[in-house]
Amino acid sequence: MLVVSGLVPSRLGASAAHSVEEGGSAKELPRQGSRVIPNQWGALCFFTTDGRVAIDNNRVERQMRCVAVGRKNWLFARSDEGGHRAAAIYPLVCTCGLTGIEPWAYLKDVLQRIAEGCDPAALTPRLWKAARSEG
Repeated sequence: MLVVSGLVPSRLGASAAHSVEEGGSAKELPRQGSRVIPNQWGALCFFTTDGRVAIDNNRVERQMRCVAVGRKNWLFARSDEGGHRAAAIYPLVCTCGLTGIEPWAYLKDVLQRIAEGCDPAALTPRLWKAARSEG
């Protein structure tokens, strides 16, 4: 499934709710919608022509939520090198989550295989899962 960046239907709802909370009237809602639609027209046209495209990006937003939650924790990586290492492992853990792989089992097996001399390029989560399902 494809996700169109920038096509966020909830944006109108959030701005409308914000407007009403600040004392705006419900009559302003159509005008706010008419300002959002031209900005999103390209993404909307793309959405209507390709059935694989999701209308929202909730899947991506859920994956990125843990980035925002963990941001303060990552300030304590103790060094720049520790931050770089965490940044290298984090996408692997997220990819494991998207593909239904238990991250701990994946990392344990992959690190052991790398130590044995396997090619790291052949050990991506997708390829690892395919190899495990074959035999």
